Formats: sequence, C-alpha cells, structure tokens
Amino acid sequence: MAMKKILFIFLILSIGLMGCEELNTIKRKINRAHNVSVYAVAISPTAPEAQDSLKQYILDFEITDTLPVNDTDLAALKKAFVNEDNYDSLHIKRCPFIGSYAVTFDDKVTAILSKSSCAKIKAKITKKDTLYAFDLSSDNDIYKVLDSLQPK
Repeated sequence: MAMKKILFIFLILSIGLMGCEELNTIKRKINRAHNVSVYAVAISPTAPEAQDSLKQYILDFEITDTLPVNDTDLAALKKAFVNEDNYDSLHIKRCPFIGSYAVTFDDKVTAILSKSSCAKIKAKITKKDTLYAFDLSSDNDIYKVLDSLQPK
C-alpha cells in the first residue's frame, strides 16, 4: 500500500513537472520573439469541417478583429506572458473555456486566452501537435495589457 502511494505521488509530481517544463519552453520562445500579433476571437471554437474558407481561424477559433501592437505593447506582452505571478499553478480551475484573445509570437507560439470566470490559456508550440493548458491568476497582467489594445 505504501508503494502505491509513493508511485501515485511520483506520478503527480512528474505530470506537474512536465507542465512546468512546457511552460518554460513557451516562455523562452516568447522572450525571444520580435513580432507579435493579437486578435479578438469568437467565444467558442469551430470544428474544422464547419469552418468558412472566407474567414480566418487560429486554433479553430474564428478571428473577429485584429488589434494593433506597437513596440511598447510588445515589450509589455512579453513581460506579462513570462511573469510567473500571472500563472496559478496551485489551483486546477474547472470552468468553461470562453475564447477572448489569440496571440502569436513570431509564429512559434500561439495562445488562445479565455477570460471567463476563471482565466486560462491554451498554447501551442509551432511544429508540435500538443495543445497545453495553463491557469492564470485572477489578477494577471496579461489581460491588463490585452484589454488596453484597441481594434484597428
């Protein structure tokens, strides 16, 4: 019985460390980015077979608007995305993912953000098939920067 508990604890820690390693990889790619694009997106994804060829999608979320990003915004977004305080690794949030923004960094990292009752990010590293999910702290700087951007 003690061995089962030890294996279970090891499994939980391993899963947690894998998430941390992927988040660190994403942060490194974001830190090196020279270009960023920010979009407002639909609240829910569209199945690939139902997507309209005349519309643009990011990770199956329809782009509804493009938001301008200047050099100051780029620096603020990079700083916010790599700041550990903006992520909540202590709580697993169980709430619907409601799309609000999409952000691409040098076409290497794509993130969809949910601003529902509990903020979350789904991120994908280009050339990898895995979509990673991270919970955000309730008072995070990422949304402060994104909310300050105005549509073109």
